[in-house]
Amino acid sequence: MKRLLILIMCCCLGVVGCKNDNANDIPSIPEYDSPLLDFSVEVPTNELWYLATAPVITQNAFSDSAMVEVSNEWDETIGFGRITFDGELTTISMFAYSCNEALSGIRLPKSVKKIESNAFAECVNLEYVYLNEGLEVIEEYAFNGCSKLQHITTPKSLTAIFRGAFASCKSLEEFTITNSVTTLDYGVFEACVGLKSFNGKYATNDGYALIVDGSLKAFALGCGLVEYAVPDEVEEIGMLAFANSMLRSITVPEDVDIGEYAFVYSKELERVHLSRGVKLSGGYIFEGCTSLREFSGEYATSDGRALIYGEHLFYAIGHPAIEYVVPEEAKAIGLGAFAFAPYLERVTLHNDIIAICEQAFRNCQALTTINIPDSVVSLYDSAFTNCQQLREVTIGSGVVSIPVMCFHHCTALESIFIPRNVEVIEFGAFYGCVSLESVYCESETPPTMRTYGDMPNQYNCSFDYQADNRKIYVPHIAVDAYKGNNGWSLLADSIEGYTF
Repeated sequence: MKRLLILIMCCCLGVVGCKNDNANDIPSIPEYDSPLLDFSVEVPTNELWYLATAPVITQNAFSDSAMVEVSNEWDETIGFGRITFDGELTTISMFAYSCNEALSGIRLPKSVKKIESNAFAECVNLEYVYLNEGLEVIEEYAFNGCSKLQHITTPKSLTAIFRGAFASCKSLEEFTITNSVTTLDYGVFEACVGLKSFNGKYATNDGYALIVDGSLKAFALGCGLVEYAVPDEVEEIGMLAFANSMLRSITVPEDVDIGEYAFVYSKELERVHLSRGVKLSGGYIFEGCTSLREFSGEYATSDGRALIYGEHLFYAIGHPAIEYVVPEEAKAIGLGAFAFAPYLERVTLHNDIIAICEQAFRNCQALTTINIPDSVVSLYDSAFTNCQQLREVTIGSGVVSIPVMCFHHCTALESIFIPRNVEVIEFGAFYGCVSLESVYCESETPPTMRTYGDMPNQYNCSFDYQADNRKIYVPHIAVDAYKGNNGWSLLADSIEGYTF
């Protein structure tokens, strides 16, 4: 009887992962009878039914819900529970049942219209979700991190699924988009590494992708392909579309616009071919692609190791390269261009580079030295964040501001020379640099030290207060000016005169 009921539901509603042409493919269900699985019985509009290993399935105290739970009945012999509310249940509020490890199944009444953000996030043992007809919206990250989720209905009333709604649901293998869905956000299925195919509205004929009005929104990460040619109908590859894919080779057709994080953490990706007219609209497109070794086609340099786009270097160095010389035609290091490059120890920046963009070298764990040439006038936030082997830094005379968290957590950095042209040192620029013992400030006018918030203190300044042995060397004539300056006064005990 239980299997018959599930089969009926698959036919009528479209259950993820079900195939009704082979009895052996019907998903396994709990080994006990439960009203949760009896669809001839309707869930009252003031109740939520659940399967669990414990009865404590109550709303989180911080869930921001107007609904008040008045009772919770749970039968431990079948693991079935009913939560009763003081009125009709129309919304599952944000974070309402998140992080509940006892929860293994849910069934909602027909009155529910919306599941808010993170409502069931990180319910790591949740396997069965039976969504009601009448549900219209699933908000951001509603089921994020439900790593055992296998079986889920997609009601015909559903109109919108927002970003990350099923992110990291690693056990999902198939998903059906019903014709009622008019809004499908980016990153809905991010890191769903077991997802083999899509069905229904927006799905390509082969089931490998979802395309909405020319935008490729998602790729079936578990489909088993290692090479993929993006369909010609695609006009845009959306944010996170191929994130965490197992592809080794990708071909992008003409005039496609590639958005932010499109291929992020595709750690098997080795080769990328960009056809004529492709646009790189987002940053961090290839961040974490640690096996990437060859670009070809539009914007590729002659050695295939870089992309030059609008005079910005877009680059991901995954192959074993210890040193890299930036091509002369590049005038700026782009957003996240070298982020997470695992082997890079040294980079040579030529004297025509004018900008190092945000997070350009973030998490370059092998980088030991960097020489910022005098031509660089723009240095952006977090450019060298978490470069934990970085020991030698030269800051060129063109730099006037050391931005927010620029060298944050560069734990091996022992000494830094700040040239006289630097006028501002932003919040957290050297925070976490616990080995930084010597700071040389050449300017007689103390650079403005920005703090986070209005009240400077030891926790929110530009330098790490924990560096007990640090000395800050300033011109003899400027010692009192530094010690009396807002921000620098927090470090007054470390300030000494020096002859430059």
